[in-house]
Order: sequence, then structure tokens, then C-alpha cells
Amino acid sequence: MSPLSHEVSDATIEALLSLSDDETSLVRAAVTREINGLDIDIPAFIHSRHLALSETHYQALEQILWERNHAHLMQIWREWIDGEEGSWQLEHAMSALSRFQNGARYRPALSMLLDDTADAFAAHGAAATCPELSRFLFEVLGYTVMPEMDANSGGMNLARVMEMRHGLPMALSCIFLLLGGRLNLKVSGCRWPGSSYARFSENDVLYMVDFHNNGAVVTAEELLSLQGPSRKAAEAAITLEMSPVMMVKRIVNELVMYYRREENPRNSIFMLDLLRMLDRKERLGALENAAP
Repeated sequence: MSPLSHEVSDATIEALLSLSDDETSLVRAAVTREINGLDIDIPAFIHSRHLALSETHYQALEQILWERNHAHLMQIWREWIDGEEGSWQLEHAMSALSRFQNGARYRPALSMLLDDTADAFAAHGAAATCPELSRFLFEVLGYTVMPEMDANSGGMNLARVMEMRHGLPMALSCIFLLLGGRLNLKVSGCRWPGSSYARFSENDVLYMVDFHNNGAVVTAEELLSLQGPSRKAAEAAITLEMSPVMMVKRIVNELVMYYRREENPRNSIFMLDLLRMLDRKERLGALENAAP
């Protein structure tokens, strides 16, 4: 850490940030060293000081802060993998991933965004049901689905998706599940391959919330009736709940692909590393369970 990390003034930090995209390699190296030596939350500082940084500044800061953000996510990921299983897992993992994806850009913590949205739903006065929550997100708040042709890693960043009210189906499904937990709704993910559904039951009828179709609510039977010869396999998939870990794995696997498509090999490889860590933990768990 830089010896100046506890002495620099706000004005000095602002000056360092303004030099982050300097064309001179020696200046950039010095700025990188000093910024990484600061024991502060850089995105929060930028936000609190209302700094108007350019896109090139943000791109430069993304590179400067990458190692720090990488180390932070790795630490949280190890703790997450070693933690007890439970409903907390999805939010904890997605919060950590969002913070990494935000990079140098400030966004409120995912938990805060979820709390605010749950409070807004309660204030809206609708009954706390899955159909009403879907209606609130897509009709009242105006959430929209990112088309597959536009799919990118940002569409999987839950904090960004909640800020823009626009994201990929799997991200929207996660948000729905996390909000459902706050509202004490009995809702879960679904293992339907290649699609993003949430499942809930009402009056002994199984319903699906389709996040490819603006949160449309259909019965499982209506969905199955469209499957033809593959109905039996589809019915088996619908009856299997997607655990938080399974959902996180699917999302990280998608991020591997999106970062590769965006020609960001460093992030793509990092996401692969996170997947391998999780796979290793699952294999060890399987061996322990199989041991006599």
C-alpha cells in the first residue's frame, strides 16, 4: 500500500482520477500505483464527489482496479463456497458478482436495491402474490427483457439490471426470486433447459412465470401442452427445483460466454476459474458423501 494512502486529500484523489487515462505510460503507472494504494472505495468516492468522469476515464479505471476487484471477489467466493447451504446463497453470490461487474462505476448495493423495490411493492398496495409481483415489475416499473441478439454481460449484472430495469431473462428470474423471498412468497427456480422460469403453486395448481415473455404467468399444463413428443422430459424438468447454487452456476457459465463474445478474455477466464472452484467443491462433497 502506498505510504500516502492515509494522508491524501480529496483534491489529490480527484487529481489522480483525472490522470487515470493519461497518454504517458510513466504517468499511468504512477497513477495506478497511487490509486491502488488508496484504502477507499473508489466508485463510492466518485459518486459522493459528483465527479463527471469521461468514458475513457472509466475504461482506464476498470483496468487499474481490476486486480483489487478480482481479489475481493475471490475472497468472497471462497467464503461463499465454504458456507452452509441456504436461501442466502443466491443473493450473496449475485451481490459479489455485481460488485465485480460494476468495476469503477458506482451502483447501490444489490441488497439495497432489492429492499427498495420490495418496499415499493408493499406501498403499491397489491396482494403479495407471484402474479402481482410480476405485474408490478413489468407493468408498473416497466422492466423489459433484453433480446438475445443484444445479450451481453451487463444484462447479467443484477444491480445494473435493476438500475436500468432491463436485463436478460435469467437475471430477471433471479431478481424475482430474491424479491419473492423478501415478500415471503413460496417461489423457486426451475431447471427447464435453456429457459428462465420461476415456479409457484396456487390452489394445488403449478404455475410458471416466463421471463422470456415479460413475466407472463402460465400454468405448467399450458406449457407442457406445447411440448409434443418431448412432454415427458419437459414434465420431469418442471418438477425439479433449481437450487441457488445451480442458478449461480448457470449465470457464471453464461458470463464466460458473454465475456468471450465481448473479447474480454481476462474476465472470461476469471469466470471459468469461479466455475472450477465450485465444481471442485461439489466433487469433494460427492466423494465425502460416498465414503463408507
